Amino acid sequence: MRITEARLRPVVATSTATTLGHVAGFLIEAEAARIVGVRLETDGDANVLPWDRLESFGPDAVTVADADVLRTPADSAEERRADPDLDPIGKPAIEETGNGLGVVDDVDFDPETGALRAVLTEVYELPADKLLGLGSYALVFGELQGMTPA
Repeated sequence: MRITEARLRPVVATSTATTLGHVAGFLIEAEAARIVGVRLETDGDANVLPWDRLESFGPDAVTVADADVLRTPADSAEERRADPDLDPIGKPAIEETGNGLGVVDDVDFDPETGALRAVLTEVYELPADKLLGLGSYALVFGELQGMTPA
């Protein structure tokens, strides 16, 4: 699944069949190359959905047991990950050596585990396990030897 496909997907509580909000973004732990939570557009302050509280990330909706799974960021690290400025789409991808790898078009992830599979630029399909960091300016990758354009 791709991040751009998943955005705006409704988040539904299965206990009440109530829509709690819509997917606005993802909390990405770059060093682990995985999504650890979902940031929602909601009416309240509780807008973080931890990945381990998802029941499913389906083609039409994200389901959770009930509204109690939503919360505010647990700590400063989670608050940082929930910052919309860390959305990877549209950011430059660079190697730690400074080589440009293109602008991020999308991120492919496993909807069951949240594991990142690949970061897609207009030029390359970059292996997510080489992702070193995600900041407000760029995604930084470890050295990528032998990369050929996709």
